Amino acid sequence: MPVSSALDAPLIYFNKHDMFSLSCILESHSHDLNEDAFRLLMNEASQAQVTDISKRQIEITFKSPKDLYNNIDEFYPKAHLMASNFVVSINIASLGHFTWLNGNQLFPTYHALKPNENEIRNNIIFSSTRRYSLESREISEKEIRNTSIIYGALLLEKDQYIRQEYVKGIIHMGLSFYDVSFDKEAFANFYRLFEHFVTKRILNKSKLKNELKGFKKVITELGLGEEITDEFTNIYKLRSEQIMHAQRDQVEIDQDDVIKIKGLLDFTLHKYYIKIADTWLAKRRSASNNGIE
Repeated sequence: MPVSSALDAPLIYFNKHDMFSLSCILESHSHDLNEDAFRLLMNEASQAQVTDISKRQIEITFKSPKDLYNNIDEFYPKAHLMASNFVVSINIASLGHFTWLNGNQLFPTYHALKPNENEIRNNIIFSSTRRYSLESREISEKEIRNTSIIYGALLLEKDQYIRQEYVKGIIHMGLSFYDVSFDKEAFANFYRLFEHFVTKRILNKSKLKNELKGFKKVITELGLGEEITDEFTNIYKLRSEQIMHAQRDQVEIDQDDVIKIKGLLDFTLHKYYIKIADTWLAKRRSASNNGIE
């Protein structure tokens, strides 16, 4: 797998501990960041080590022993899994919006020529990173601790569809191409993953006879309250009329709709993976107490 030649490509290098490393900058669209909260991840021994922090950005390095690979090219897929799983994890744990810096842009370019002039303007780009209107709040140490827990659980996750569909949603949230919005695609990614996860993992079904009733039951059992349960009716209607079927007049899905379904998905995944991690840790403690390694 070749390294991208883009100017903002991740930095890859050997370090003094004979590790392959990949670094990237993550940007927060929902939280103010601080060193105290990230202290757990600033340890050099951490597989995912935060090396620099500003109010809205962190630089994080993902490491793996070079002896595990024949060459650095074999490390890139592993590094991508670590980085993308971390992005998913911090989104879920914080119930916020984090993404790669400059990672949510399209780059179709145009050339322009004014009439009666020979001057050509090159590389005109009608693309920029979308910004969602989220109220900023301070990141907490607990949220970063939960990020680490969920990150560990996701690294063990066999169903890569979960990570892949979530990353699609995150990328679509930030895309714009002049008058073309990708909010509907982001909504579809998050809703599709919510439906898949609830059906397969939580309800352990292959198909639901009454989808709306089944999903609302799960939302209630998650403890989200009557208001969120009722709001899901509108989300489901939007999914049916604007995502699954296109016979009705098509309308724009706005940022609020995307934030609602992403928030619901994040809460669902958060509850599930924290419970999985707690169960795993309890088994480890029990085995340790019984003298089993």
